[in-house]
Amino acid sequence: MKKVFAIVWLITMLLPICSAQHYYLYSTTSAGGIFGDGVLFRFEPLTGKDTVLFNFNGTDGSKPDGDLSLYQSGIIYSSCTYGGSSNDGIVFSYNLITGIENTIFDFTGANGSHPGGGG
Repeated sequence: MKKVFAIVWLITMLLPICSAQHYYLYSTTSAGGIFGDGVLFRFEPLTGKDTVLFNFNGTDGSKPDGDLSLYQSGIIYSSCTYGGSSNDGIVFSYNLITGIENTIFDFTGANGSHPGGGG
């Protein structure tokens, strides 16, 4: 009986540790990465590991500076201060499931330029 109690107690104590969810922090850098135009990255506090999710290259945005908005569908929305067709900035989305970044709005100067943080 003591062995059964010990096993049940051990499982009860280890279950919360083994089933701990991984939480991530998402953010951007305004410089660096492969092309020097910034990156979107994920940081896992539990392990201290960071992972670059996307490297901006200028055409698809440069110098990301906006706040990130993460939706339950697994899509992040934000902006880049520069890049796009006129180098006046973009609004982009990044799908955490597919790993695909999309420019969803391209500033051209006439419709605004160089979006910044806050939101």
